[in-house]
Amino acid sequence: MEFHPLLMHFMADVSVLTFKVRLVSPYHMVSTIVECVPNISEGRDLEKVETIVNAARAVAGCAVLGVEPDADYNRTVITLAGEPGPVQEGAFQLIKAASEHIDMSTHKGEHPRMGAVDVCPFVPLKGVTMDD
Repeated sequence: MEFHPLLMHFMADVSVLTFKVRLVSPYHMVSTIVECVPNISEGRDLEKVETIVNAARAVAGCAVLGVEPDADYNRTVITLAGEPGPVQEGAFQLIKAASEHIDMSTHKGEHPRMGAVDVCPFVPLKGVTMDD
């Protein structure tokens, strides 16, 4: 199984990888890398999760590194990475899709939730700081 160099940079310590990565630009050509980890309030309807995640996948340069749904909590943790601009746009499109597809008035789950997207942290990884 072959993995993108960008993914290998992030996951060097992981021995088993179970997700697919859409290729972005080669790692050696990327001067800045950020990670974004939005948590959406849906973990049971996998078609709905896929629709929401596809909004980020559609953004060129935004790699979806992981999608981890949890039916008990009824949440999904998504990991995006790439250069800051595409990741920011991917996160925006994902949040927009989540707000369009998740009905919080009927949501039930073990985890406290604030909205269709509870958190959306950005983590600087290469050539960028929190201040940027």
